[in-house]
Amino acid sequence: MRMTKRHDDNTEIKGLIKTLIWVIIWGIICGYLITVVFTKVIPLMTTTNTTVFDLFSKNPFGNKEYVRILVLGGDNTNKEGYGLCDTMALFTVNTRTKEVRAISFPRDTYVDDLPGHKLNVALKEGGPEKVMEVIEEKFLYPTMIDYYVLTSTNGLKEMVDLLGGVYIVVEKDMNYDDNWGNLHIHLKASPEKQLLDGKDAEGYVRFRKDRFGDSSYTFENGEKVNAGRIARQQKFMIALCNRVISLPSKTERAEFLKECYDKGYIVSNLKLTDWNGMADFFLGIKPEQMMTDVLPGEPKMINGVSYWVVNSEELPLAIAKDVLFEGENPKIPLEPVIDDKGEPVVLPPSKTPAQTQVKLLNGSGVKGLAAKIGADLKLKGYESITTGNADSFSYIDTKIKCKEQAIGLAVKDALGVGEVSIDSSITPDVIVIIGTDLDK
Repeated sequence: MRMTKRHDDNTEIKGLIKTLIWVIIWGIICGYLITVVFTKVIPLMTTTNTTVFDLFSKNPFGNKEYVRILVLGGDNTNKEGYGLCDTMALFTVNTRTKEVRAISFPRDTYVDDLPGHKLNVALKEGGPEKVMEVIEEKFLYPTMIDYYVLTSTNGLKEMVDLLGGVYIVVEKDMNYDDNWGNLHIHLKASPEKQLLDGKDAEGYVRFRKDRFGDSSYTFENGEKVNAGRIARQQKFMIALCNRVISLPSKTERAEFLKECYDKGYIVSNLKLTDWNGMADFFLGIKPEQMMTDVLPGEPKMINGVSYWVVNSEELPLAIAKDVLFEGENPKIPLEPVIDDKGEPVVLPPSKTPAQTQVKLLNGSGVKGLAAKIGADLKLKGYESITTGNADSFSYIDTKIKCKEQAIGLAVKDALGVGEVSIDSSITPDVIVIIGTDLDK
């Protein structure tokens, strides 16, 4: 009996010791966590806009909701330092939704206090920091740009070759030879995507020997779209982003980004310590939904020199849309609102038919059809109607572009047919491109 009691006492003592050890360990852990919360987390949350979501998210940019990155492409003409800048595009990223909007700045943009009065000289004058400073001072707001990423023509070629090429649809034959600049471009048009190596990719983004030059516009499916070298550069950036995202694993994406940085293919003020985090972050971006634009303006000759002169009236609207994320992105499909019966809910239009501005463009080839449709719409209460011709007369299906979905659907209901799409950039409330289906 005595031995049994002593054994029980020893077992109880050992159990108490184990419990005490666990209490001490958990006390140390909890004490450490409390110390971190009060010395790190709470001060960070009270002095910035950081949230608990930010602290535990994989956002490599910390607590910033919007991050603005200026992507620059410089040439290799100045062996002593920076050369001229051929590519300047500001990308604004919503780090929570992963939406990206971009606006490009033509290399010949007129800037009064730069040598030669061209924006592309800023890189040669003071590096990427100078380009950031000039763009903020002349077109944006102070300290609006967070980071820059700079590559050269050689760096671009090396990046593309490191990826094994980039897939691009070459929309036209491109032939140009510059023996002095060692630039030789020979690309064949094809409706299918082509895998371009670094040399051909350089030719694609640098070619401008056509009627569009650096920047102009054309019409596609009745829509005014950017054309020229800047449009191709934007298209290439989207393709490059797609190629990186399509790498099979996070490790490969991270290694690609790190190798580009370490080998100097890109130069940046981004302090990217978590390349795995960057690889994960970019995976959530959908390049096909990226909204791209060009600094509003037009080409002009000043003292015999060609410049891109900014439209000061349109500039604030472009900055609001492309940099401040005001307005809808027409490339992102609208999520339908579903009621409790599973039916889509359509909100009532914000304007009556009498208040709605409608522009009718005849794309059917049927003479007088726009005027006839306009008369029908007036009978249904639409009073502000203008008519004209579309870019071609080959439309079969009627297209309805609108600023507000509900207004576009109301016009479709009045017409009886039409494919509705959102375009926040149009001037009237609705643009209708009339197809032959309306003649029936």
